[in-house]
Amino acid sequence: AGTTLTETCDLKNKHGLTNEARITIQSEKYFPTSGVIPTADSATATTLRDAALASAVLGNDYFNGCWVFIVHGTGTDNGFVPITDYVDTTGDVVVASWPGTQPDNTSRYLIVGALIDGGSARNDGINIVSCTVSTDLRGVGCKDVLRYSLSIAYSGIINCNYDGVYNIYYSGVYCSRTILPYLSYCGIVKCNTSDTSTHGGIKAVSANQLHVRFCGISDNNKRGIYVTEGSFASTPYNFGDGNGTWGIYCEKSGQAAIVAPECSGSSGNHSDPGTAGTASADQASAY
Repeated sequence: AGTTLTETCDLKNKHGLTNEARITIQSEKYFPTSGVIPTADSATATTLRDAALASAVLGNDYFNGCWVFIVHGTGTDNGFVPITDYVDTTGDVVVASWPGTQPDNTSRYLIVGALIDGGSARNDGINIVSCTVSTDLRGVGCKDVLRYSLSIAYSGIINCNYDGVYNIYYSGVYCSRTILPYLSYCGIVKCNTSDTSTHGGIKAVSANQLHVRFCGISDNNKRGIYVTEGSFASTPYNFGDGNGTWGIYCEKSGQAAIVAPECSGSSGNHSDPGTAGTASADQASAY
């Protein structure tokens, strides 16, 4: 069964004696465990089916008690949906119902085995602060927090893989003054619900090198990725839409190296070097 946490999780002042030291925070079960975020083959009012799940041969009931999370395509308004049953031979994830739009064969999804529930009462989901030891976060979801789902500050190498965030008041992921934060194969959906001008799905503030790659970034107000105050971001092969005006937005000497496809907003030219408005307001570069 999956694990639900109803408190803020703090990781602070952790350091390793050698470069081999590492902290891993990982749910017992999640999917996928490697490769790109998969697309469902089909869905009904109570199921999502994918041959890739059946091919994994994990066994009946394997994902019972975990959560399925649509990160792109039809059904991104569902959030984390509890899995009531799993049929291994067909790759069927069974839910009681879809609280939002029923998915279909355009829906890209993650399954997480641990969920941090902010209950619309707690400020943050996970705080990683002043950690020089390399830290891995895998297969963890977070929803309904009042500030940031994941806040990374004054730290070294942080690797987030196959994690998901949904319905966050400010930025879903906030990276501040950190050397090498990586977000790979993650889902960032419905963040900046406050519609605040200085937030988005992901926000980088004075971050040395933020890497966001192969992520599903959808339905975030204002912009999908916001790079500011001298941050540099590498953002290849992301996808998703409905991200306010801009998929990626840079200002105050922030820069982003973009490789298509990119998450999109309502504007047609998300990698504009400055012609859409004042040159100082938009400095994204596409290479």
